Amino acid sequence: MLQADAAEGGCVSITAGIDIGSTVTKAVVFDGTVLSSIALPTGWNPKETGEKAFHEALRAAVIKTVENG
Repeated sequence: MLQADAAEGGCVSITAGIDIGSTVTKAVVFDGTVLSSIALPTGWNPKETGEKAFHEALRAAVIKTVENG
C-alpha cells in the first residue's frame, strides 16, 4: 500500500495489485475506485512482465488522476 498526500493536505491510501499468470499478467491501482488496470501477455520473463505491468498501471493512474484534477 502506498500513501500519497491529498490535495486537501490529508492522506489517501493507494493499493496496487499484480497477478502474474502463465499466459496473462494483470495489474490494478485502486484507491476505493479502480484508477487503472492493465493486462499484458506474460511471455518468457514473468518478473520483467510483472514490473512492466506495475509501472504502466501506475503511470496510467497518475495520468487519470492529473486529468481529473
